[in-house]
Amino acid sequence: MRAVASPALLLAAALACGSARAAPTCLAPHDIPRGAIASPRWLARPVEPERFYPETRDLLAAGFCAVLDCRATARGTLTGCTVLSSDPPGAGGAALIMTHRFRMGRTDALGRRVAGRPVRVTVAFPTP
Repeated sequence: MRAVASPALLLAAALACGSARAAPTCLAPHDIPRGAIASPRWLARPVEPERFYPETRDLLAAGFCAVLDCRATARGTLTGCTVLSSDPPGAGGAALIMTHRFRMGRTDALGRRVAGRPVRVTVAFPTP
């Protein structure tokens, strides 16, 4: 059985990296899953994360980004998300605790149902 770090632990690791660094860079793996939603129609995305997630305030001040691999539900929400990459390392925990704020249309830009399909999500908050 594989140990999984909690989002809070990942966030603490990211905050320990400090804020004196270059702007974050998101690198998504090139292997897009078969049937992935290429063009989600986002109805809701996280805004004002420092207001809703005070534990991310220091990380947001330094800027961060993460690429998540998730599945879409029939309601257009995200489930089963895992971190594929993040900058700084550990910032994926902050992205994971924001996933419940994402909602997409029940169909993608091509009119296909999103339910059960994989989707890559980039969560980026550049240095202010």
